Amino acid sequence: MINMKKNYSITIIVMMITLALSACGKNNSLENFDDTAQEAKVESAEEVAKETAVDTTETTDDTSESDITDDDSKDSEDAGEGVEAEGEEDAAENEEEDAAEEALEEAVDEVTEEITEEVSEEVIEEVIEEVTEETVENDYDERNDAFLQMRSPGSGGDVVATMTTNYGDIEILFFPEIAPRTVENFTTHAKNGYYDGLTFHRVMNDFMIQGGGDPLGTGTGGESIWGGGKFEDEFNAYYFPYRGALCMANSGPNTNGSQFFIVQKGSPSDNIVDSMTQANFPSKMIEAYKELGGTDWLYGKHSVFGQVIEGMDVVDAIAKTSTDSANMPKEPVLIESIVIKDIK
Repeated sequence: MINMKKNYSITIIVMMITLALSACGKNNSLENFDDTAQEAKVESAEEVAKETAVDTTETTDDTSESDITDDDSKDSEDAGEGVEAEGEEDAAENEEEDAAEEALEEAVDEVTEEITEEVSEEVIEEVIEEVTEETVENDYDERNDAFLQMRSPGSGGDVVATMTTNYGDIEILFFPEIAPRTVENFTTHAKNGYYDGLTFHRVMNDFMIQGGGDPLGTGTGGESIWGGGKFEDEFNAYYFPYRGALCMANSGPNTNGSQFFIVQKGSPSDNIVDSMTQANFPSKMIEAYKELGGTDWLYGKHSVFGQVIEGMDVVDAIAKTSTDSANMPKEPVLIESIVIKDIK
């Protein structure tokens, strides 16, 4: 249903890695982390290695003594043979020492690697957990501040429209900050009288009312102000097709012309609330959905460029009008005029 994943900024990711690598500031540094345990493990490894080396030496010494005894039982040995025997003993002792050192190094390396992996994992997990908690909290604050879809018109250059129909008036607040070309397309058409006298040609109760910009009245007509052609979608993660959202109708990605629809569906779903929560939507967006409902399956498929601020009773009345099998009202629902107003 909803395909929106939590994303940390590059700055946050770099911070996480940096904190993990510079964990020397945590628990008195990696080198000093649990010194007692490390020393105990290393000392234990050294003892094991030394014992192994001692055992090897003792066995070699026993063998050498036996050899010497065997040599003493001989009646004649020349000096050259004695020197050769001495050289063999020295070589054997060197090999024993090398073996002991190698065994000690291997044991220490093994324990050190084990400690490093253990400590690194623990420290990095702690750092990431703390950074994640802090990031999510800050991210929620920042993203909640960015959620402006349900704001009231202010004096900061907001643009509103009064759409007069034969069912009553509908007041709409536009979002040029996130959908500039879509808003310009609609407001230019409105100022030029393009929508006057056109109909809501498709209405479905508990879904939406669609119209405007289709001179043929069949849902197949209409054109944009951009040379009469189609223009691209304009999406923003913080703007959702809630009940009352003004969205562009299209026939696929980047095929916007002049047709639009107003979401009439309410009835929020617990499953969608759960999905939004799991997808890490800002809490204000989730609360708005709980209050208003909407068409979640259209999220990211149709540009949201306005929100009804007054007249949802008119939208509901239009949605409930009698229709034929093609969802066209049996009695025409007319757009009589659209007046655009810039709030200074």
